[in-house]
Amino acid sequence: MSKLDMFIWFNTAVAIMGTILNAKQ
Repeated sequence: MSKLDMFIWFNTAVAIMGTILNAKQ
């Protein structure tokens, strides 16, 4: 797994968490 793959996966996880948090508010 390259650093770029990890960077993309991390950004995706953050975006998903942000969407969930916004939906709960």
